Amino acid sequence: APHRPPITMLAFTLSPLAAPARPALPSAVSSAASPFLAPAPFARRARLAPAPPPPRGGAAVTRAVADLADADFDKEVLASELPVLIDFYAQWCGPCKLIAPILDLMADEYEGKLKVCKVDTEANPKFVKKYKIYGLPTLVLFEKGENIAQVEGAISKKELTDFISLHLPNVC
Repeated sequence: APHRPPITMLAFTLSPLAAPARPALPSAVSSAASPFLAPAPFARRARLAPAPPPPRGGAAVTRAVADLADADFDKEVLASELPVLIDFYAQWCGPCKLIAPILDLMADEYEGKLKVCKVDTEANPKFVKKYKIYGLPTLVLFEKGENIAQVEGAISKKELTDFISLHLPNVC
């Protein structure tokens, strides 16, 4: 290969075979004064442990919603004297986490008139097929052990109140 002469740029020389050398700084210039020579701010950032996730429903709201398992479902829902609103959810579901505080508020608001419960669909998969749960969250209203209405997706408190009053006018 033909020999190439070194390329001279500013105050330092690059050779095609040698590693680039760092230019010598005049005594009046320090690396702190030059933004181009200062280390990147993220270079030595300490890694912090992730914060624990907030409890489902938020810290300011009391937990009024019962978490049901397969064994409790018949007694708590099908044999209940009160109408029951069930939230079918999953731990990983973002919209499920959005409506959790609303359900806690509704459980407090309708205490003694409506029972509010939740069922984890991954821990209790038989309910997904039985009640045709196609999306999460799905809210299902039971009265006297029968599924009378259901709605899929995250809804606002007003929409949930309207849903309950439409299907259970005696509760509101």
